[in-house]
Amino acid sequence: MADWYGTTRSNYFKVKDIVEFRAMMSSFDVEIVVKPDTQDTVCFLATTHNGAIPTYHPTDDLHEISIVDVIAPHLADNQVCIIQEVGAEAKRYLTGTSIAISSTGEQVEVSINDIYKLAQNTFGGDAVITEVIL
Repeated sequence: MADWYGTTRSNYFKVKDIVEFRAMMSSFDVEIVVKPDTQDTVCFLATTHNGAIPTYHPTDDLHEISIVDVIAPHLADNQVCIIQEVGAEAKRYLTGTSIAISSTGEQVEVSINDIYKLAQNTFGGDAVITEVIL
């Protein structure tokens, strides 16, 4: 059985207070990168052991906490944080997720697996679409 390994990062987005944002994010396994020539525009890169979106505080892995929910209050007005995660378990399972978080707290998410439903809806009930499983 293979392990899943991935890569996760965000786009650049402006935050209300860089010091507060850094303090909040310091409890997650992420690296904060400040966009050159700015003081309030950042992105983050996951540094979790497998590259996944952090879902637990490293000091309290008994309580799941979504980094997605924690980011929204720190976004500057009208800013949107996009988090993208891609990975694979060997060559058997490819995964990809994108999550958008607005400064109002609204969220939307898509997966690369959404293509199966989209293809079925687009090409009709007679279309033969198989999922990839090795």
